[in-house]
Amino acid sequence: MDQQQPQQYQDFIDMGLGDTDLKENDGRFSNLEPGFYDFEVIDALIEPSKRTGNACLAVKYKVISDVSKGRTIRQKYSISRDIQFVRERMLTLLNALGAPRDEQHRFSAASLVGLTMTAEVVSRDYEDVDPRTGGKVTKQGTNLVGETPCQGAQPAVSVSAPPQQQSPPASAPVQQQQQTAQRPAPVAARRAAAAPAATAPSGGGQPRR
Repeated sequence: MDQQQPQQYQDFIDMGLGDTDLKENDGRFSNLEPGFYDFEVIDALIEPSKRTGNACLAVKYKVISDVSKGRTIRQKYSISRDIQFVRERMLTLLNALGAPRDEQHRFSAASLVGLTMTAEVVSRDYEDVDPRTGGKVTKQGTNLVGETPCQGAQPAVSVSAPPQQQSPPASAPVQQQQQTAQRPAPVAARRAAAAPAATAPSGGGQPRR
C-alpha cells in the first residue's frame, strides 16, 4: 500500500503561534491584568458621556509592551473648567503624553493619536444596567492611573491655532474706487482728449444750445 504523501498548501498563515508564552483563550473577554504598561493612543475624540451627557475625551490605547502587546483598552476623561480634580487629571494625561498645546494651553483630541505614555492598570468594580432585565448589576472593569511619560519620550511642543481670516476694512471699497479712478484712460479716450477742439462756424453765428 502506497504511503500517503503530505498535502502541499500555499496559503500558510504566520501568527507566531509557536511562542512559548502564548496561552489558549476560550473566547471569554478578559481585562488587562493589573500592572504597568506602555501605551500608544490609537484613537481620541470628544463624545457625550452615557451617564451625564456631558462632553468627555474618549481615548483608545494599544499596549506596546509586555506579553499583552497589541491589546487595547479604552478610557474616558471628563472635560470641565470648573472641577479642579478633572482639570488636574487632564493635565497629568497631557504631560504624560507630551501633548502639544497652544499659547492658551488648549489642545486638540486629534493631536493625541500616536503619542505614548506609561500607566498603571488597576481593577475596579462599577454598577451597570443589565439590558435584559433592566436591573443593576456589578461589573469589574479597569482604569488607567499614574500616567507618566515613556522612557526616552520627547518633550511636548507648542502649537498655534490656524489664523482666522480677517474681513477687509470698511474703507476698502473707497480705496478701490480711488485706485480705479487713477488708472489711465483707454487709448481711444486719450486720443479724443488730445484732438484739437472744433472751431465755431464763420459768420458770427451763435453756437446752438
